[in-house]
Amino acid sequence: MNVYKFRLLLSKKGWGKSYNLLRTLKGSNIFKKSFIEVYIPHKNCDKTIIALGQMHTVLKGDISRWSAKKIAKTQARLYFYYKYFYENLSIRFLGEEGVTEQHTAGYFRYNLNALKECIPETEMNLIRQGQTDFKLIKKILVNLSLKWQKMIKILPPEKVAGYANNVSGSMLYSLENKDIYFYAIEGEKEYRFVLNKITGLQTEVETLKRSSVYNNAKRKGFKNLDKEEYNTVILINNKIKTFNNILSSSLRDEATLSALSHKIKDINPIIYTIGMAHKKNLFKLAKKKLNNISLIMIIPPELWFWQHIISLTKKIVFLLLILICLALLYYI
Repeated sequence: MNVYKFRLLLSKKGWGKSYNLLRTLKGSNIFKKSFIEVYIPHKNCDKTIIALGQMHTVLKGDISRWSAKKIAKTQARLYFYYKYFYENLSIRFLGEEGVTEQHTAGYFRYNLNALKECIPETEMNLIRQGQTDFKLIKKILVNLSLKWQKMIKILPPEKVAGYANNVSGSMLYSLENKDIYFYAIEGEKEYRFVLNKITGLQTEVETLKRSSVYNNAKRKGFKNLDKEEYNTVILINNKIKTFNNILSSSLRDEATLSALSHKIKDINPIIYTIGMAHKKNLFKLAKKKLNNISLIMIIPPELWFWQHIISLTKKIVFLLLILICLALLYYI
């Protein structure tokens, strides 16, 4: 259900805090170019989860300059989203997805030493003084993203991590605002349960692949195996299948919503960043499980504009094909 379907409803008075918050967000210049998707269970709803769509860096893969710049621009938007929520809604605690292992429990602030070394002193002073605009933040993050894009081609993942972590709107905003704290979605106990399943399966597969039985099967090209070798290969395949099923299922999204539903008792509204791949599942689950909590997802223009144009073009082409077919049928 997207926000534009609520235009007529939003003019009504006496509705709950979620509607009022939605109207405020739509009226702000910060979100003017953003796409806002909404699920509000009833008009008196007062609790709100706000998900910020994002693209983030990775530790391996073939990354183009265009993709690196797109990630940087998205993170620059997040910088100003965080700033808006702090200055206008006094939100000091922000949820993060995909945070490194040392930050998987409780609230934390990022270690900013490595980031400080990568930013020129003049720009650092502007950030510390809060004299920032989108052009400056985008420039800083694009430069950092291009360094990461170069290093990912030549360095192993563990050495790429430092460059990847720097391309972050949340880390950059932490330089400006010392009153802001973060928490990892992966650190919440509901998510931790699913995460333990995933890491447990990874460990089991890696252990089995190191075994002499598996290596013997591999040397044979997985042909003419004895019973023990055959059973080991089948066991590994089953565990990999289970692992892939968990990753492609809605279990992680269910855990995320469950964790945020508990946290909203202390923080309302909740703000957290999440990858765009989770959007579809989140809204499906919200309609099933969130009876008294609204879900608002804010998608930066860098992540929705071209997808929207492509989708619209496909619909137009499909409609034209139908019209051509009808015309042919009419004249035949």
